[in-house]
Amino acid sequence: MPSLVPLNRLALIALGAGLLGASVQLSPALHGQRRGGTRPEATPVPTPVPGPDDPVTLPFGFSWGDTPEMIKAAMPRVKAKLKQVKPLGDRGEIWVLVGVEVPGLRESRAIFQEKQLVGLDLEYGAPDWPVEKFRSAMANLRRKLEAAFAGPGTLLKRGLVEGTEESDVEQILTGYEWRRSDSIVMLVYFSAEKKDVATAAEAFRSMTIRYRYQPPVPAGSPGPDAIRATPAPSAPGRDPLPVPEATPEQGGESTPILPEPSPTPSP
Repeated sequence: MPSLVPLNRLALIALGAGLLGASVQLSPALHGQRRGGTRPEATPVPTPVPGPDDPVTLPFGFSWGDTPEMIKAAMPRVKAKLKQVKPLGDRGEIWVLVGVEVPGLRESRAIFQEKQLVGLDLEYGAPDWPVEKFRSAMANLRRKLEAAFAGPGTLLKRGLVEGTEESDVEQILTGYEWRRSDSIVMLVYFSAEKKDVATAAEAFRSMTIRYRYQPPVPAGSPGPDAIRATPAPSAPGRDPLPVPEATPEQGGESTPILPEPSPTPSP
């Protein structure tokens, strides 16, 4: 069963797929030459643009409504390990998952309510990343989400966190949101650092892609406030923090990528 692989292995897979595609295109041409003629090349079929009712594919092969037992059974497929279980209200809990081999992925969090999966967070970043690398990675992730959703997301927030202007710790937040079918997907960047110190040891930064189940909303009812209702990652000893707009991307093997969904085995 396929699992997540590092970026260099993804490159080898892409190269192998390219070679296979070349051999498939070459075979009809040789066959046509043996018969004294050539065949016209097939017209490529464009990838259809996702519609508003198309479901969002979750990473790791997870699906909305999966039970904790189903998630636990799927974890070995992506080499995930359960680091911690946190209570969430009276009937919910958060599973902190680590070990997934995706460049830049710090940890993942599976969120359950009533023993059903309703949320999934993918948190990226490392303490030694400079702010330029976060900006470059933010731009990379944003481009991938725009391609997946066939358009730019809605800007939810960009700038200082309200109520922290007079603090000696600058807290910045940037968030984008995409909605489709029964899912809300957000890209959120948090940053908190002392105003008079610019070292990584005095700063906390993270980027998170948040997948949230969006139950059907009756006509005329207000939509869910996804960011406010969602627990945010926290640095040790700090409050959850915020992020600036992404600058033009920079290359590098450590640039985060979205994990590939793993297919669920057929019954």
